[in-house]
Amino acid sequence: MEFMTPKWRPICGSYPAWPFGVCFFSLSAYLLQDWRYIQVACGVCGLLVIPLLFLVPESLRWLTVQGRLDEAQATIDKIARWNGKPPVLHAKETLRTVYEQEKRAREGGQRYTYIDVFKSWKNAKITTIMSYHWFCYSLVYYGIAFGVSSLAGNIFFNILLLGIIDLPPTMSTIFFNRVLGRKWTAAPAVTISLSCLLVCMVLQILGLGGDKSHVITGLSLVAKASVTMAWMTIMTWGSELYPTVIRNLGFGIANTASRIAGIVGPFVLNFDTRLTLSYCILATGLVLDLVLIALLPDTKNKMLQDSISTHTQQVDCDRSIAPDSKVVEKTTPNSSCSHPTFTFNSSPEKAGTDMSVYPGSSNSGELSTPQTEVAYMSTDFVYDEEKGTKL
Repeated sequence: MEFMTPKWRPICGSYPAWPFGVCFFSLSAYLLQDWRYIQVACGVCGLLVIPLLFLVPESLRWLTVQGRLDEAQATIDKIARWNGKPPVLHAKETLRTVYEQEKRAREGGQRYTYIDVFKSWKNAKITTIMSYHWFCYSLVYYGIAFGVSSLAGNIFFNILLLGIIDLPPTMSTIFFNRVLGRKWTAAPAVTISLSCLLVCMVLQILGLGGDKSHVITGLSLVAKASVTMAWMTIMTWGSELYPTVIRNLGFGIANTASRIAGIVGPFVLNFDTRLTLSYCILATGLVLDLVLIALLPDTKNKMLQDSISTHTQQVDCDRSIAPDSKVVEKTTPNSSCSHPTFTFNSSPEKAGTDMSVYPGSSNSGELSTPQTEVAYMSTDFVYDEEKGTKL
């Protein structure tokens, strides 16, 4: 996620790998039947992940704030080479600037722990709300998934439907995140899921649901699909709210909350004997979730923060493009703007298009020739001063 610009983060975070895995699992279970063979099939798929550990580079931001600048430079060169781009300009100077800023902010190289996630009110609020989001969505998702045997129809076919029905909302999350932002994508999705659960509860209370009703099955699948859409949005949203130095810590806390929900879910929910109560518990949780969504700021088109200091105070950066189509960056002295934007040489005929900026060696600004942006570091404040538009 850290290698992506705001434009591409929703796509990375919403890729439907999980639904495809659920579909594959249901087909494997139907064909193999024996749970031992199913476990072997899942294990073989897991082995395919091992080569990826040697292919995916380490976080460029993390390497930088840890002072491992040579490794960060090597990562930049690798990404440039993979994308068929020439060497990056002024990367080492930019990395060193970011590292020095972070070093001063940490006051002598303090190591971040889970305590730092709760030190400031802002980070504590984000962590608490995100943990509840993950807990609530996990409870709804796995509550319905684990209760699939209580729904009408063939169990293998129902599991297949659980995977297939997640595909449309997962893919549409990419579009809605770009157009509406994180908050207005998650809120309607939770509302749809809540509405389906309330209808299921009312049908059961009125005795209209029947035993293993197909209507209840359909509404349950829609509720699960909608909460999947909200969950995918929250994954992107949460990663953008945390600064780099504590992002994994905050994500780990939220992920732990979701696993706790997956553990307690089967004991709290019972779609065989306590169907109405189970839907009531899930619906109540989503009502509170809607309230908490309103308390978080949207992060649409926002830059990722690297350190806690830049996360808790306003960043003062003025980046613009001069009328002569040359790139200039103005940064105030001791600025906390720690978002390096690395650029590559571009042909002269592309001047004025797809341009990017990079921090100069002085605070007064530095001119450079037109550059072409690389889509793994975010840049959001590049404007044409004559037209007053973002490039």
